[in-house]
Amino acid sequence: MTTDDLLRQGIAALKAGRKAEARNLLTQVVERDERNEMAWLWLSGAVDTDEDRLICMENVLTINPNNESAQRGIEVLRKRSAPGLDSTPDAKSLQEKSATSKPGTPAESSTRATTSTPSAPRSRIEEVPACNICGRQDETLRVVVYPYVFSLVVVSFRRSFAGLWCRKHRNVRLALASLITATLGWLGIPHGLLWTPLALLDLVQGGRQPAELNANMLTSLAEHKLQQGDAKAAISCLEASLQCRDDNAVRGRLYEVRTNFGLPVHQAGCRRTVSTLVDLLLGAVGIGAFIGVLDYVITAIFSPLLSGGMLILVILSWVPFILMTFIGGLGLFQLIEWAIAQIRCRKLSLAISIGIGAVVLAVYSLLQGSAISDYVATLLFYGDAFESVFDVILTGVSVLLLGGFFWMLNFTESAAPSDIIYVVLLLVTMSYYLIMAVVTATRTTRWQQRLVA
Repeated sequence: MTTDDLLRQGIAALKAGRKAEARNLLTQVVERDERNEMAWLWLSGAVDTDEDRLICMENVLTINPNNESAQRGIEVLRKRSAPGLDSTPDAKSLQEKSATSKPGTPAESSTRATTSTPSAPRSRIEEVPACNICGRQDETLRVVVYPYVFSLVVVSFRRSFAGLWCRKHRNVRLALASLITATLGWLGIPHGLLWTPLALLDLVQGGRQPAELNANMLTSLAEHKLQQGDAKAAISCLEASLQCRDDNAVRGRLYEVRTNFGLPVHQAGCRRTVSTLVDLLLGAVGIGAFIGVLDYVITAIFSPLLSGGMLILVILSWVPFILMTFIGGLGLFQLIEWAIAQIRCRKLSLAISIGIGAVVLAVYSLLQGSAISDYVATLLFYGDAFESVFDVILTGVSVLLLGGFFWMLNFTESAAPSDIIYVVLLLVTMSYYLIMAVVTATRTTRWQQRLVA
């Protein structure tokens, strides 16, 4: 995202009353371009204290001493006589003075010493990074952009969700961007067909996360946690910083904090490893089974509508399945990353094996979920098909044990076009899951290796 895009979004957020989001976006602008007059001016309306407003408007006057808005703003602050602002120079003196600080360094006070050399604005206002929505301050914070595409036949639009969010609120926006793109992105000709796969590719990789910005933000948050005396939280933030970017200075700082507070890296014990892997496998089963059950229900609802053979309805009937498998995959990859990080796995082959195992289990659970749903529906609506209670029990046990296998076998032996499409989509889903599982395992393993290197 360009500086101009961030500036426009920041201004729009401030006008809409979303001050925290505006402050985050405008701060990114002045980090990239510290002489952006408009960004500093609008940022003065997004900060919370008069002292911070003064700093922003001083920076505006440093860039453009004739900016009347900044002059009036500083005059208002003087008249307000807020604590700490009594010695604030007036607008005229601000035009005649300039800071002694070199470009890019913060000024030491709100007044400026006379010098013939023009100064650069102060560095951005220091504030503790926090989620724009809930204010959470932990290692899950990320600055991220989630692109999405929606189309109206001949017109397509590319938009994005951007902000600083914790994991919970990132996932909400990731799911929403995926839902919009996978459902409405394809409907535009020709741009929708071109932009949608590109957006989905960004989304499946977790959106666009500026590595350097996130690494610096997490390092700053770690120092704040140390000041609060929370060494464990600081270590988590430093580890998350290394996940964004490998940095020898951060590695050294992490080692220093661990040593000073007696918190060395511990390899996960057998009990923790087993517990984590069980949680991963149960999560994979849950994701797959949920998709399978929901797909069966939606297909049953669509079936009467497909009797007319309308092509558009046939195509639309597969949209929910594609959408569910895509979003389910996002959750599965996060589970794989979490599990590898929890057991501190630094062997790539083992990590990839864990990822592949989770994928195979998730895909089979998808088939199993559909098979169980079909058995329950048959039992409820066509109970007469079973000859006895023993037949019901025997069939139920068979479905629980091998339902997914027989469900897939029925589709592979069928020559019906819809069944062939289902098999193809399952193969595509399997390939997509396997590729992303390997990518996730590789990325997470390298991160774990940095923590002890």
